[in-house]
Amino acid sequence: MTPKQEYDCLAYDPFSGDRCDERMLSDRIVTARKPGPCIICFEIINPKERIRRQVAIVDNKLFSCRMCETCCIAMAKSWKDGGKAIEYRTSIGMKTAHET
Repeated sequence: MTPKQEYDCLAYDPFSGDRCDERMLSDRIVTARKPGPCIICFEIINPKERIRRQVAIVDNKLFSCRMCETCCIAMAKSWKDGGKAIEYRTSIGMKTAHET
């Protein structure tokens, strides 16, 4: 990701509209150290991939999530494409969740 894409990604709220009590503790772009699923598309994040990592207290519980580089780029595009790219990435995750 370019620095501009990272900035635009962080400006996008992936959980906008969720009805919960939330206090963000950390929201940043980092380099993944270990594999694991993306919370949006459920694809596997690979080590050394640039990802978005959020840590928050949600409804009085600690919550941590990671978003893959492809979803981050889609979030960055949302400012120009009306959210189409991130909606597509979300649909991948919803389809994957229904298959399991």
